[in-house]
Amino acid sequence: MKAMAMVFDTNIITGNNKGCTLEALRPDLLSLQSSYDLYLPQIVIDERISQLKNIIKSDYDSLTGHSKNFAYIADISPRCPLEEKCKSSVDELNNHIHALFSNNIIPFVPSAEMATLIWERARDCIYPFKKTKDKDKQTVGIKDTVLWLSLIDFFRPQSYTYVKFVTNDGDFRGNDSAPYLTNEFKEQTNSEIEIISKDNFDSLVRNASLEKSETPILSEKHLATQHNNDGVTKSELPLVGSPN
Repeated sequence: MKAMAMVFDTNIITGNNKGCTLEALRPDLLSLQSSYDLYLPQIVIDERISQLKNIIKSDYDSLTGHSKNFAYIADISPRCPLEEKCKSSVDELNNHIHALFSNNIIPFVPSAEMATLIWERARDCIYPFKKTKDKDKQTVGIKDTVLWLSLIDFFRPQSYTYVKFVTNDGDFRGNDSAPYLTNEFKEQTNSEIEIISKDNFDSLVRNASLEKSETPILSEKHLATQHNNDGVTKSELPLVGSPN
């Protein structure tokens, strides 16, 4: 186990929503694996699967409309049934998740205690819940709250000194919500957490790449055997970029 962990929210892995962007993130995630243990919450996976299925269903519905509109000039039909396409897309997503995170999945375990805690936070509008102008809903944020509580439950018995939570959700990163949530996390887990954006994550990746590129490498030029003024042969191995 490393000293630091990194957790990702749904909005970081959704990309353009048309497909799994985890494969596109693969080089970035691999560049950080030497410094961080990488985690994905189960509730994030479930939300992404739901999004993916809804997108595919919407596309199939659009295709049905087009097939009717253009039936007089062309036969338009899907390559496979909706259920088959959903299954293959979900299987592909799960394969990417397993390849990148292995067993580092933060579980969500429903319980009466958690249900009560969520209700109390909604009633008192405790972050990441927030007030809304919707007359039917006084607060919104149940998914974010379930995610947040699952992070606290998971990291409470762990020994990480530092956790980075990557999200573009303003309800986590607000001027008021972020300090409250980071303090709560510290009190509950005895670990520090930093809530960062995708831009911050990209900066970490760039820095990791720069550090890797600055690792000393020996060129063929400097591996050549040279002769000194006395004719004594010696091997000089200065670093690439050092003066000749």
